Amino acid sequence: KIVVGGGTDWAPFDFVDETGKHTGIANDYLKVIGEELGIEVEIITGPSWDELLSMIRRKEIDVLPAIYHAKEREAFVNYTTPYIKITEFIFSRSDNETISSFADLKDKTISVVKGYAIEGYLRSDYPEYNLVPAPTIADALKKLITGEADAFIGDIISTPYKIKELSLVGIKPIASVPFPGPNVHMA
Repeated sequence: KIVVGGGTDWAPFDFVDETGKHTGIANDYLKVIGEELGIEVEIITGPSWDELLSMIRRKEIDVLPAIYHAKEREAFVNYTTPYIKITEFIFSRSDNETISSFADLKDKTISVVKGYAIEGYLRSDYPEYNLVPAPTIADALKKLITGEADAFIGDIISTPYKIKELSLVGIKPIASVPFPGPNVHMA
């Protein structure tokens, strides 16, 4: 048996649907892997992404099915070959005309999901940027909508998915970030 830490809020990759069932691209892969190996796959959902990272670090779970590569995580996980490459994007409120590129974020407040690789990358390579972490994509987008943040950085697939799911209005994609997009792995 392998114990998997299932994400709850990263649709369409790794999330819990409205019925409470773990689903998404990562879950599809887990089903195939379990069948091919002939092993039981137990999926634990509920903890935040940051909590799941702590759990895998403490070896309380065996696998995270959808994770970005980050150098600092190599100390406690082994990555598979990536199975998806995606692009991180800057999102702002539709009425904000002051942001058109990553450089414009230097004096702004940026919402990110706590524990996501983008948070670690920005903290280490752009320490002068003002980050406002949130536990989920939905919470990070709410910070953007309410004005607690001027921008949100998230991937170009799950962010529009969440915007549509929550029926949010007044958010626009601005530009991709000027550094290589992450790959999604299992770890």
